[in-house]
Amino acid sequence: MTPEQRSQQTYLRKVREAILATEIERRYSKDEILELSTERNLLRQSGLWVEAAAETYFNTSASQLTVGQAAFLAGLRRRLSL
Repeated sequence: MTPEQRSQQTYLRKVREAILATEIERRYSKDEILELSTERNLLRQSGLWVEAAAETYFNTSASQLTVGQAAFLAGLRRRLSL
């Protein structure tokens, strides 16, 4: 990809982001936007934590956990957040 193509691609992405931001601000209050953003970050962090814990405790990925292993990690996560 040439530098000009990259620049054009970046420009188009920025225009789309601006349009999306305008639409989000039109539909939601600032408090709602902050809440959604915070929830998204917490979910992302939780997902990363579960994946790391699955690897650490059971030497497997989160998608391969048994029900018992998942329950153990859920209980562990709850205890750590108290």
